[in-house]
Amino acid sequence: MLRRWINAPDPQKPKYKRKLMFRRDPRDISAIWFYDPELGQYFTIPYRDTSHPPISVWELREAKKALEDQGRQHLDERAIFDAYERMREIERSAQANTTAARRAQQRRKLGLAAPKPRGSATPPIALADEVPPANPASIQPFDELDDMA
Repeated sequence: MLRRWINAPDPQKPKYKRKLMFRRDPRDISAIWFYDPELGQYFTIPYRDTSHPPISVWELREAKKALEDQGRQHLDERAIFDAYERMREIERSAQANTTAARRAQQRRKLGLAAPKPRGSATPPIALADEVPPANPASIQPFDELDDMA
C-alpha cells in the first residue's frame, strides 16, 4: 500500500519528495488513516503489533513523560506500552483504594451518627390479653350494607 509512495517525487517539484496526508483520531491512535491521492480514499493502517491496547494521544504523552522522568533515553514501542500498563495499574489500584476508603468512611459515618437506643420515656401500654370473638349474627354481607344507608 505505502511502498510506492515512499520517496515518491512531487509532481509539481520533482526535486522534492511528495507530501502525503495521514490522519488520526486523538482519542484512539491504534490506527491511522492514509489518504491515497490517486484513488482519492483513505486506508486504515493499524499498529505494527496489534496486541497492544488502543491508547489516546494524551496517554501516549504521559507514558513518554514518565519514561523521560525515569531517565530513559531510548523510547521504543515496548517501553512506551510497558509504561502505559504501569500507569493503568497505578490508576486501578488508586481507584480500588479510593472506593475502599469511601466505603469505610461511609460506614464510620453511619455508625457514629446512628442514634443509640434509650429506655422508653413513656410506660408501655397494656394490651388486652385476648380479644373477644365477633358475634357471627352481627356480621352482614356487603349487599345489605347499601340498603342500610
